[in-house]
Amino acid sequence: MRAVELRGDRVLILDQTLLPHSVRVLECRTPEEVVEAIREMRVRGAPAVGMAGAMALALAALRSRGSPEERIKRMEGGGEAEEDQTHGCGPLPQAGGGDGGREEGGQGKS
Repeated sequence: MRAVELRGDRVLILDQTLLPHSVRVLECRTPEEVVEAIREMRVRGAPAVGMAGAMALALAALRSRGSPEERIKRMEGGGEAEEDQTHGCGPLPQAGGGDGGREEGGQGKS
């Protein structure tokens, strides 16, 4: 089992909050469930978090309505607006204060 896997219409996530004492696999069937697993740090490490995010997008694509042509038209703004698809995602907390190593004034640390 990998840390994150896409199997059909679901994302399987190895719950890393329980390791090494216990092994539990979360079955996420919606993009929102994947986002929640990321927020709760059940999936950890930049590569695994990135993969989980990409797989959440894949789930959203699998669940989208209409033909591929209709979906492209909606994305280009030619169709009816759909509800916000951000699923409440905001910036993730950053190690070391979250300023990307920048001090006030936008200059990097020397």
